[in-house]
Amino acid sequence: MRNIRLTIEYDGTDYFGWQIQKRKPTVQGKITKVLERILEEKIKLIGAARTDSGVHALGQVANFKTRNEKLTTDSLIKALNSLLPADIVIKEVRKVPDSFHARYSAKSKIYRYHILKQLLPSALERRFSWHIPESLHWKKIIEASKYFVGKYDFSPFSVTGSSRKSGQCAVRDFKIRKVKNLYILQIEANYFLYKMVRRIVGALIEVGRGKIEPEYIKVLLLKKASTLRAQTAPPHGLFLVKVKY
Repeated sequence: MRNIRLTIEYDGTDYFGWQIQKRKPTVQGKITKVLERILEEKIKLIGAARTDSGVHALGQVANFKTRNEKLTTDSLIKALNSLLPADIVIKEVRKVPDSFHARYSAKSKIYRYHILKQLLPSALERRFSWHIPESLHWKKIIEASKYFVGKYDFSPFSVTGSSRKSGQCAVRDFKIRKVKNLYILQIEANYFLYKMVRRIVGALIEVGRGKIEPEYIKVLLLKKASTLRAQTAPPHGLFLVKVKY
């Protein structure tokens, strides 16, 4: 048996997330079907992150085990990309130790969220960014973002549905940069709760609108308040960038 690791890029617009669902197109489902066609055996594909419907990936990681010892990794990547739809691309295929597990071996994940700050929407960016036409106080947003770095209970920034019992997560880095009219928010953590990044972005936008003070983020993280009145940012602005091992 060989353990094979895939690095995957995808446009999540037309998929109901990563995880296989009955009678619904998913990224995991599409790749599994193609792998089984190529390898002529049942495949259990394990993903590092279960991205939601509409969320994209630049560096999703998955692994599977196969009895096929003959097909080279070069041949497999060519076969996969020739059979997969254009919105899913396998960027790397390589053999890894038997103990490697895409999800449980991960040390941290990096996500990015794109906000398009301009008056008019963009026909080209509409699938990949949250368009916000009104003015935002970016100095306050940057100030508030710094409170997220550290180890806290992020339950106020999650929604029901997380498979993890504890809300403890360690955010290692949070950066915000601007490229023309596009603001890119990048966050790295050892673990992310269900919809955590999108809830964080939604809270920061409320800070930028003046509806929440930056210090209230710290109050929530220290569990001195439990209510977050902020919308969850839409999925199409979110990208899984990298999984670190």
